[in-house]
Amino acid sequence: MKPPQKQESTQEQSTEKNKDISEYREESKTPTSYQDSEPEGAYLEIIEDPANEEIVDDDPLEKDYDNTLSKPGVSLQIILGPEYAQENSACYWRIKAVVSGNPAPEIKFSRDDSNGSWGPDIVQVNLSEGQSYTLICDIKNSEGSASSSLTLGWIENKEVPDSGQSQSQQSEQDSLQIDYQDVANFKIDVNLSTQRVTVYYKDSAIKSMVCSGGLPQSPTPIGNFTTYQKIYYAWVAKYNQGAYYWTRFYGSYLIHSVPFDKNGNIISEEYAKLGSPASHGCVRLEVEDAKWLYEVIPLGVSLVIHN
Repeated sequence: MKPPQKQESTQEQSTEKNKDISEYREESKTPTSYQDSEPEGAYLEIIEDPANEEIVDDDPLEKDYDNTLSKPGVSLQIILGPEYAQENSACYWRIKAVVSGNPAPEIKFSRDDSNGSWGPDIVQVNLSEGQSYTLICDIKNSEGSASSSLTLGWIENKEVPDSGQSQSQQSEQDSLQIDYQDVANFKIDVNLSTQRVTVYYKDSAIKSMVCSGGLPQSPTPIGNFTTYQKIYYAWVAKYNQGAYYWTRFYGSYLIHSVPFDKNGNIISEEYAKLGSPASHGCVRLEVEDAKWLYEVIPLGVSLVIHN
């Protein structure tokens, strides 16, 4: 939670509130039929990803800045990986650029399969079996420039048991080379009739997951959307529930895990509804499925919801 901010005047608060409401309505463009459904996303109390805590600056008002100009420096640090997904046929690495220099350098990576989800100094590189990639990070400020590189490779996961796929399914999975920067060829299909979410790459299904869409009184919107924000964890005070691995696709509507209580436990009665309409408009998934979508699939992906 961020510390309370200094209270503004009544006139300033009113102006800001009207501005926020106007911007929100413009962003969501929610159809009239969904305006009163109050999806979970309308009441999110966002908690930052603990993995990102180390890169969150202190209150700038409490810091004494050193105004001495200096040339930039950079090193690349692996902060996560290898992690595995897609039935062990993909692994991914998360890398942070540790930079120095004043003024603060601009950072440019040669690749980021998370599409900016982790901020300007952290990227994710997803690799298919047998692949390797040399990540290059270039930085510069008014005093100069610097560069660093790191070669990442596929590492077989020997700790996870066989997925149980048929030989033909596994063969098809292995033959499909997935480029995780190729956002245009990914598609997420949400079928509300069968309550399933299927992720496609170049028209080949790479993962199918059971879900729960909205109840009749709080339906999930139907149409074509694009994913554009990720949130590690958020608490929804209105419904006394929290959830992990949120992927936003439309205004207040997101894909996320099954609900958790305030003690950090899955709410069993809500989990039991998985596979049937149960939400306030968002799309619920198993925790591991929501995690896979959140960590592996980049933002900017086409998403279609239909009956």
